[in-house]
Amino acid sequence: MFLGCGSKNPAFDSRILLIIAGDIETNPGPVDTCRACTKTINEDAPRIICGKCSSLFHKSHTRLATREEQAAAQKNPGSWICFFCSDPTTEPTAVSILPQAVCAKVQCSKTIKEGDPRAICGSCSKSVHKKCTGLRQRIAQDAAANNIGSWTCQECRGEATPLEQGPSKDSFKCGKKGCLTPVYAMNLHIICGKCDKPFHKSCSGIEKRTEQDQAARNPGSWNCPKCVLAETPDSVNENELGDEAKSSSKGFKEKSLCIMQWNADHLKSKLPELKVQLEANDVDVCMIQESKLKPTDSLPKLPGYVSIRHDRKGGMQGGGLVCLIKDTINHAVTITASKTATEALGIKIKCQKKQWIEVTNIYCPPQNSLGQLINLATDVIPTSPNSLIVGDFNAHSHAWDVVQPEDERGNDVLDWIVSSELTILNDSNCATRFSRTTGGLSSPDLSLAGSSIAPKCVWSALDAIGNSDHLPLLTTIHLVVEHQHVLGCAPKWKRNDVDWHKWTEEVENLCQSEPAKDEPTDRLVRLTEIMIRAGHSHVGKTKPGKTNRSWLNQDAREAIKDRNKKRKLFCDEAHILQTCQADNRWGNGSKETKDAIRKQAKTSLKDDWLKACANVNTVIDNAKEESWKNLLEDAITEKDSTQLWGIIRSLNGTPSDNAPNSAM
Repeated sequence: MFLGCGSKNPAFDSRILLIIAGDIETNPGPVDTCRACTKTINEDAPRIICGKCSSLFHKSHTRLATREEQAAAQKNPGSWICFFCSDPTTEPTAVSILPQAVCAKVQCSKTIKEGDPRAICGSCSKSVHKKCTGLRQRIAQDAAANNIGSWTCQECRGEATPLEQGPSKDSFKCGKKGCLTPVYAMNLHIICGKCDKPFHKSCSGIEKRTEQDQAARNPGSWNCPKCVLAETPDSVNENELGDEAKSSSKGFKEKSLCIMQWNADHLKSKLPELKVQLEANDVDVCMIQESKLKPTDSLPKLPGYVSIRHDRKGGMQGGGLVCLIKDTINHAVTITASKTATEALGIKIKCQKKQWIEVTNIYCPPQNSLGQLINLATDVIPTSPNSLIVGDFNAHSHAWDVVQPEDERGNDVLDWIVSSELTILNDSNCATRFSRTTGGLSSPDLSLAGSSIAPKCVWSALDAIGNSDHLPLLTTIHLVVEHQHVLGCAPKWKRNDVDWHKWTEEVENLCQSEPAKDEPTDRLVRLTEIMIRAGHSHVGKTKPGKTNRSWLNQDAREAIKDRNKKRKLFCDEAHILQTCQADNRWGNGSKETKDAIRKQAKTSLKDDWLKACANVNTVIDNAKEESWKNLLEDAITEKDSTQLWGIIRSLNGTPSDNAPNSAM
């Protein structure tokens, strides 16, 4: 309030007396009201004038069917006659105000305010919002709202179960990966004839709406792309694949991007278990810290992933970063930096046209590490609204770690997070690391997101891998990502289980029945075509299947399960206390006695966990050795030497430099 009292006490203003007296008109001047709804028409709001009674109306209350008609009536005042004047039976007091109602669409169920436009079913008289009618064009929505009773709901058309039943208790998850919207039994949906999974019509991959409706009304008549591909794993004929299977070779889209971060504490020995974890969680990008790879170590290779490594500089041991990214994702390396012991490896991922996100992998060793100057260099870490920063910062703050006391680096990191407008994705109550010595919990690992992608992120912790003291963390970003096609192995002619006698007879019969050619080149082409035709009939083609993890037998699975269970017991304070209470000396023991019992219990649990870790390595090594012996025996005894020569070529140790879909 601007005071006009000059040098007088600014706490007094004579205009306060006018406010107290109530002698103020809050909206002076003439007031225009809509004759249909009797509500005020704002000064700058569009209005339409009746040419007969000169009454004013809101545009939406004129009962004109289209926006074009409303615009014409507004542009030419007086050219339109209201329904009160055109229909003498309409009472002036019988205003066309629609009462407040609840939208009959189950997924909406929101209130429709009094007088707001809506569509009313001509059969059951239920009201829905214009956008809830299922009509795509806005002109059709306006026509349904302005012509009451001209629209019929899905229930009355026989396309849905009654709306008042509400959502079915049997709501299902959509079969398309990345779709988070449940499939309700009351809505039209498509069911795969092979796997019986429900799909939204828009998630089926069927382009035409009429074909979607036909597939929805005939359950089992449509097969999902995954089942189409699974039908022909052994004998592949390119011409017999359906449209869904062919479209997958041209690239595809996913509705989420799964990014895993993990401090491996020596990656090489944990690659087999890492592969299982990546497949189980369908990880798109894996950011690994403390790979501890030597210059002589080969680049880690996992099927379906491109590897990017950034080793610690200066010939020092430890540290090192590795990025594993699916070979179907368009990506480019943006940063590889090392400054004051801070290691950074960044990539950018193409989601859609002109839309990229930056993912940066960070590792900074603890402050008490020896051999180098250590200082977290935040200036080498790129930040933007579309950035995701993951890694082991070895910093503690109660903003993400409520167990350990705050330290100076944690306060510095928190200040940098605030100034960079980043969001902490960690659950402060979920520890990311446990001490091998004491079993204590902490959270030195951080997941940070920019302002644009933070609302789309979901963070969680996974089961431990190997004997690493850090848990793998998974960040799922719910956005559309375009995957590109990667040329795989082409189908090859089958060698085994083929009736070559029938193939030979077919070739001879075709050579006799087909017209002969004079030119040698034409003869060669003719013979080749005959052999191929006979091959399709009696030989067939096959594609190599997925590599079987023969080392992951039942013994290995049980050993891994036992190891993870003992790690959790080692970190579980309630279990440690229960173990201590089982000791007879605990009840009446002194403080020193209880401390000794507690230390003995933790040492015993720690030894059990370390023995379980060693047992897992032994079981896996034995399983691999047995699998390798079986492979060699099969290759040597096989009449066809192709498999044996393939094994010999794979032993040359030459790493593949192929990195598909990597931007140059």
